[in-house]
Amino acid sequence: NKENNIYMVLGITSSEEMYAKANIVAAIILKMQECCLTTAEVSVILQMDVKILSAIISGHFQDFSICELERIREAI
Repeated sequence: NKENNIYMVLGITSSEEMYAKANIVAAIILKMQECCLTTAEVSVILQMDVKILSAIISGHFQDFSICELERIREAI
């Protein structure tokens, strides 16, 4: 939805991709909350550095592909 895509409003070049990534990260966060999992616990499940996971859920996900973010969401 273009009206909800803040990346498009801000004129970000890859706005649709960033919007999709943001929605996946939001789903990751919701899944963590639903399962009562901490970032540390999820990083163990994913075998991922906790700093990287913390960066992703803090909004620093632009360098990750949609596929990588989907894999994280599905693994939780």
